This record gives sequence, structure tokens and C-alpha cells, in this order.
Amino acid sequence: MGHRRTWLTAVAVLALALAMAYQLGLFSGKRVGPSSAVPDDPEGPAPQNTFEVERAPVPLHFRAVGTVTAREESRISARIRGRVASVLVRPGDAVERGDILVRLEERTTDARVEQARSTLDAARARRVRAQQEFDRTENFFSRDAATERSLEQARAALDTAKAAESRAKQALEEVETVRKRTVIRSRVSGRVVQRNVDPGDLAIPGRPLIVLRTRGALWLRGAVRESLAGSVRLGQTLSVEIPAIDLRSRGTVEEIVPAVDPNSRTFGIKVALPDLDALVPGMYGRIKVPTGEDMTLWVPETAVFRVGQLELVRAQTDDGEWQPRYVKTGRTWDQRVEVLSGLGEGDRVALRDRPAAEDS
Repeated sequence: MGHRRTWLTAVAVLALALAMAYQLGLFSGKRVGPSSAVPDDPEGPAPQNTFEVERAPVPLHFRAVGTVTAREESRISARIRGRVASVLVRPGDAVERGDILVRLEERTTDARVEQARSTLDAARARRVRAQQEFDRTENFFSRDAATERSLEQARAALDTAKAAESRAKQALEEVETVRKRTVIRSRVSGRVVQRNVDPGDLAIPGRPLIVLRTRGALWLRGAVRESLAGSVRLGQTLSVEIPAIDLRSRGTVEEIVPAVDPNSRTFGIKVALPDLDALVPGMYGRIKVPTGEDMTLWVPETAVFRVGQLELVRAQTDDGEWQPRYVKTGRTWDQRVEVLSGLGEGDRVALRDRPAAEDS
């Protein structure tokens, strides 16, 4: 029984040794460690385009986290207190200047308008009668058929009637203005971003019912650490990223907050964004603020290809042959790739016609 156990142990050790030898490439000349050059197909064609690895400055950036905000918002509120009868827009709707957004109930104002009209009609009738009485008294007075006292009384009555008519007319204009305010219109052309009321809600003066964003007016508002206060200036062009819509663009710094938040030790900036329908307020974004440069080795993106998790380039050896070589890359910028290891300055690498992202 002991001999059988010894024999099984020997077989297991041998199998493990063979597996390790296979992984180390003892059975294949093309299986090598990750730091070695991998022999290429000796019959493969020489590359048409090559590049000599060089050292160059890499721009360094601080990525300020930001939020897309409307550059100009119009908050539409009621000018009178009333019950909401209907709301004619929803978030996302485009509106033009003068479009009706909300209607308030008009029953109360209609009753007030009718009452004011009746009051005005009565005041107008009294003024007409007073005018007739004054004209008659004045005529009598001119023929010495009426006293001066009678004429003064007729004139006073006429003035009183005129004043009453003027007050009634003004009251009617006021209630008609109030009724017009039950129809709430847009003051600007833009897009609805918030709807804060529904039919039946109470509209109160000063409380926004609808929030509009002026078309094409968006900022990316970000927070920059205080140590970079001297690195940002008005009119400066910075790179911006909006990951949600895969947007990489450039914008102009249009506003810098001249104060530092004592809690976060940052100050705010606003960068103009392009006019895109896909951009909406509230989206997450990043602003790249330059902080200096760093000298590093680099190659074009088309020099690097990937096999699984490995990064390789096709490099020329001292003998003039072309062989795949493992590399480790870092940052990317302007279709360039930083080389952290695997290549040295002056090494020559092959360039491919298609970008590395197309490799499978």
C-alpha cells in the first residue's frame, strides 16, 4: 500500500513539473515571459511606416468635476393668486416668446369684470345727467334766469360725476388687467426644463410655475482647487468632457468666481459648451485645467496593439529584424501614447494603418 502511495505522489510531481515547463515555453520557441521579445513570423513583410521613439513634453491637467447648467433661465410665475386651470407644456417642450404656458381659473375675475362694467355704466349715466343739468343751468344763468349759486352747484355736481366715472373706468381697467394675467405666457424662446404645477394647484405670485432654458445657452460649471487660481483666466480655452454623451470638446472660460469655498478649498469657473440637443442641464462633466508639462517617452497610438490584457508593439531589433515586444503604456493625448516600459528612446516601432481600437 505504501509503494502505491509513493508511486502516485511521483506521478503527480512529474505532471506538475511538465505543466510548469509548458508554461515557461520549454516546448515552444514562441512562448516567452512578458518582458521578453516575441519572435515574429520570419516571413512576414517589413513594415511600410515606422516611428522612432522619442521623448517629448506631456501636458499635465487637473480634472475639475463639473455640472452642466443653463447660462440663462427664465422662471415663469403668476402675477396674481389663483387656481391653476390648465398647464399647456411639459419638460422638454420647445416654446416661443408669447406662447401660452399656464391658464388660471377666470370665474372670479370674470365676475369682477362684470361688476366693474356695471359700475362704470352707472357712473357714465350720472355724468351725462350732470352734464345736461350743468348745460341747462348755464343757459339760464346767461339769461339771468338762474343764480350764480345754482350754477356753482351744477358745476360741482358735474365734477363729482366726472370723478366717479374716472374711478369706475380705472377700476374696470384694473380688473381687466387682472383677468389678462390669468393667461401666463412665455417671455422668451427656449425649452421647458421644469414644470412645478398641475391643474388644481394654487398659483402664488413669486413662486415659479415653469422654468425655461434659453436655447443654446449652457455652461459647464466646475470647482478648481485653490492652488490653481493663477492657472485659469477669463477667455482661456479649456478641454471639456461630458461622459454621458461621449463629448470631448473645447470651451471658453466665461466666468470665474472671485472667492474660495472654505469647505472644499476650491473656486468656481464656468466654461461655455457647444449648442447640442443632447446636452441638458444636470449632466456630469469634467474640465481639464493645465498644470504644467512632464517629459516622457511616447509613440503614436497606431504603434500599440493588444492581445487580451497584453500591450505590444512591433519593434526593430539590433539585427534589423522586426519582432513583437511587450510594453506598458500610460497616458494618452493627441493620438499619442505614453510608454512606461518596454521601449527606449531611439527604438524604432512599426505603425499600422488602422487604430489600435480596431484590434480584436
